[in-house]
Amino acid sequence: MNKLFFFICALIPAIIWAQPSDTEITNKLKSDGALEVKFFSAKGTVHTTLTEKYYLRTAESKWKTDKPGIYTWSRSDYRYDYSGGKWTYTRTYFSDSWYEGIPNPSETEVLKLINSDIDKYFMGAGEIISYENIKLAEKPKWSWESLKSASCNTEVIYIVKTDAIGNAKKIKEIRRVNMYKDSEDKNASFVRLIGTRDNTSEAVLIENVKYEVEKDESPFAKYQSQEAAEEKQLESMYEKFQINDLVTVNWNGQGKDFYNGKVLKKDDYNENRYFIEFDEIQSTWIEAKFIRKRNTPSLSDTQNETNTLNGELKIGDKVSANWKGTGKWFFGKIIAKDPLKKDKYLIKYDDGDQEWTTSDKIKKP
Repeated sequence: MNKLFFFICALIPAIIWAQPSDTEITNKLKSDGALEVKFFSAKGTVHTTLTEKYYLRTAESKWKTDKPGIYTWSRSDYRYDYSGGKWTYTRTYFSDSWYEGIPNPSETEVLKLINSDIDKYFMGAGEIISYENIKLAEKPKWSWESLKSASCNTEVIYIVKTDAIGNAKKIKEIRRVNMYKDSEDKNASFVRLIGTRDNTSEAVLIENVKYEVEKDESPFAKYQSQEAAEEKQLESMYEKFQINDLVTVNWNGQGKDFYNGKVLKKDDYNENRYFIEFDEIQSTWIEAKFIRKRNTPSLSDTQNETNTLNGELKIGDKVSANWKGTGKWFFGKIIAKDPLKKDKYLIKYDDGDQEWTTSDKIKKP
């Protein structure tokens, strides 16, 4: 009697803890529509944590499609949780899928497609400097969405910029490749792709690296460079002043207000900038292009006043000119003469404007 009691006591836990059978899992899948179910290992695995206990069983199953004679297979892990003294199916972890009789592309085919459009492969990854070691991931997780579309995981190491001043990082990442055909023919090649980061895995930082900041060769940068060169050339033509020189300043270059003053300081870092002590207003720093020595013609002269030219006007002369005859005088230089009209000159003002004018509207030191 005692032996029978102990035998029953030992048998009850074994019955209670017994995992779902392959037959039970097969029946579940077939009730969902599977045509065939295969298992490739003797048994599944039990996982126990502080809060749960569950059983995983890997199975492959065959399914109909909406196309006659075309079938798909899928490989998934089926999970059963233990609760209330019994095992209950809770979820499916998808792994791979494929069409029966249609092989997955080889690694060579996948890499050829990736290299044909590497920018699409790295879509969303940032500004890539270099890459290496693209290959199929250890677990490619093939998935066929249709006869014209399939995807898989690849592994790649690449260097991506983290800022514009020379910092980058070298990382290893799993990237999903979505590939597309133009035809449902099983022998047709994949011709397009889109790459995305695999959201089920984390990128691994290998190291932080530096990259050489390249000179900006964009049209805007070239324009800025040209503009800077022209400005530098123009600055070389500005008058140079000495301490205590008496000057007249065209205030803010607007051609409206002119003030007399004296040079007190030179800027140690900008040779075309001077500190001016004014007779009437507060002293301040002024750029050379707005300054003329006091012995030049008055900057507030109007077109009705007598023009006092010091010799013949010639290309390159620094002058002040009466802008469009309005009585507003601005600094500039002569950059051309009219070959047909002896007394006509092209003035390029310090602010960049240009106009043709005559000698009676031009003043020269």
